[in-house]
Amino acid sequence: MMAEEDVLPDRDSEEDSEAEEGGRGYGGATRGPRDDIKVSVISYQKTGSGNDYTYDIEVEVNGRAKLVHRTYQDLLWLHRNLTRMVDIGGYVLPPMPALPPKSQSPKIQILGENSRALFGDHSRIPCMAIEVFLQSLADHRFFAENHEVHTYLTSQDVSAHEHLGPGSLWYQITKAFSDYQTSRVQDSDEDMAKFYQYIDTVCPLLLTATQDFFQLVSSWQSLACSVVAVTEAVKQLGGWEEARGSECTRVMEKMSGGLEEDKIHMYAASMDAKHSLGFSLDLNHGFCVQGKEMLYRRLLKLKALLACSRDIDRATKPEKREAAESAKVEAEKSFNLINETAREEMTLFQEQLVKSLRSGLVGYTESQVAHSKRTLENLSRLRDELEGIALGEDRLRDELEGIALGGDRLQDELEGIALGED
Repeated sequence: MMAEEDVLPDRDSEEDSEAEEGGRGYGGATRGPRDDIKVSVISYQKTGSGNDYTYDIEVEVNGRAKLVHRTYQDLLWLHRNLTRMVDIGGYVLPPMPALPPKSQSPKIQILGENSRALFGDHSRIPCMAIEVFLQSLADHRFFAENHEVHTYLTSQDVSAHEHLGPGSLWYQITKAFSDYQTSRVQDSDEDMAKFYQYIDTVCPLLLTATQDFFQLVSSWQSLACSVVAVTEAVKQLGGWEEARGSECTRVMEKMSGGLEEDKIHMYAASMDAKHSLGFSLDLNHGFCVQGKEMLYRRLLKLKALLACSRDIDRATKPEKREAAESAKVEAEKSFNLINETAREEMTLFQEQLVKSLRSGLVGYTESQVAHSKRTLENLSRLRDELEGIALGEDRLRDELEGIALGGDRLQDELEGIALGED
């Protein structure tokens, strides 16, 4: 934890005064100027024997960098709090990052203890996921002004928060779209109706693409592990053939060395692919899921508005009609507010989706081009070295052929001597 003098200034008093003056905006966000916050997740480690992790996070607020420590449970609480306790309306909440893997990949164990130095930090993706989540909150015009978000990012200790039970977002999402398809709600907003269809189509496609891409990465890593076995077999073969001649041993040594480098490039390429396009696909699928959740909230407001209109039509007494009209005014106000925000988020969502996927694809192609060049250089060098050894074998073959010719001449001479004796 940070020392007492490193604690960032508390904004509780500022926000309390703003609340008294009516300075709070929609959903508890303050209307004052936002802090400039930059988040960098440095590392994480498992906490105790339970299923929790502690993250070391560097938070820079208005140019002042501080180190804070947060657990995964703290992160989970923040996400659930924003989902349940704050009226986020038509805003798309950044997706909740998944837990880090429980154990080291068997492939990494096969590749050796020095795999971290060769292929980079295997914990980078969990750190990237947390970093993107927190930075997205800090950059968002609504979430950045939320008291809980600001406290989470800047306070020394956030452990004393209220416990929230497990969430059921996926159930809500599934139910929402089931309701949307079966309730025959006619959305007069054509743009939003198209967005419903768009995100309902894109979300499963992104999930499939993510799963297939990670399967591809896993196959590369499996191939790299197979190269490890081939390299070891070549080394053993070279040692066994040593008694038969040094040329064969040299060939095996060169082959094992070339395969070792090929293994490194192959696995490094798979890790870079996972960190670039794989991470982008997974992240955008998470945003799509949260986009569905936003559409669910808008759908509920729309159904409430339509229900009020039906109540007015069914009202037979003046007092009931007046109450229904009053309820419709409030429902219409609530729907217009979430609808306006949702339209803005819809445009931003589509723009960010394209930018993010393009960025991931550019990073993927750049890394693969770089690894391909290194692999080509390694294989070209290996080919030249092996061809050089092959030339040495040709000279050895010529010498053996010369010895064979000498033996033929000797045989002829001996046969000539035999004829004289006869």
